[in-house]
Order: sequence, then structure tokens, then C-alpha cells
Amino acid sequence: MHEGVAAVISHSLVGWYPLRVPPRCKQIHFYHGTYRAYAEVMRSHISLLGYWKMKWWDTMLLTRLSGRAKLILCNSVQVAAEVNRFFGYESHVVSLIATRQSAPLDRAGCRRTLGLPVDALVGAFVGSLHPMKNFPMVRALIQTLRRFIG
Repeated sequence: MHEGVAAVISHSLVGWYPLRVPPRCKQIHFYHGTYRAYAEVMRSHISLLGYWKMKWWDTMLLTRLSGRAKLILCNSVQVAAEVNRFFGYESHVVSLIATRQSAPLDRAGCRRTLGLPVDALVGAFVGSLHPMKNFPMVRALIQTLRRFIG
């Protein structure tokens, strides 16, 4: 790693690998959630083996190790509480959304700009298509919306 690197930021469960960094390089881990809490929410939708993997391997091993001996940042007070409860880490809550970006906008104007019908339902999938993200659930949601719309 180049001596000029000032910080390395990791997130999710990819920060567990011990990097060799320059002496003054700050290591930061950003938590946007814990798989432990997510495993509980998803329990009825995934296999028992998938639940155990998410709860113990992904969370209590990889995700916990990802933040060890690093500056911890979280995207909400709720996530910071989970990180403290499950891992014992103190953290700082930071907002990544500027106030202007989260302010209410003119819905009809926004839809016109995007070329969307003013009265149509819009769904947003902000995950990935990785099998662990339960894409079949997204398909089921789409089918449900089709029945709802008629």
C-alpha cells in the first residue's frame, strides 16, 4: 500500500481481512446495518442453514471482525445501538444524505422529469441481485403489485 494513503474505509463484512497499512493510515469501518438483526427479520423467509450462516458466520465472525480496532461509523442511531449490543464497539453516527437531498420535492414535477406517470405505483429495489439478497422476494413483490394494480 502506498505511504500516502491516509485512510482505508471498509463496510459490510469485507473489512475483516487484516491489511498492512502505513503507520499513520486510519482504518475505518462503516456499518449500515448488522446481518444479525436482518437474520431475525428474514428468519421466516430463509432456510434454517441460511439463518445460522447469516447470524453466526456473516455477523458474529466476519462483520464483527471487520470493525475490530478501527474507527466505527454508522448510518443511524439504531445501527450504532446494534453494533454496540452485538459487538461491544463504540461508534459515531454520520449522515450521508444532505438535508437538501432529503427535503420533500414536488412529486408530479419529479415524475415528469423522470418520464413516469403521475399516478402510477413505483417500486425501488436498492439491493443487489446476489442470491443472499433474496431476489425471489422481489419477484414475489412484483407479482403482488401486478395483482393489486389489476
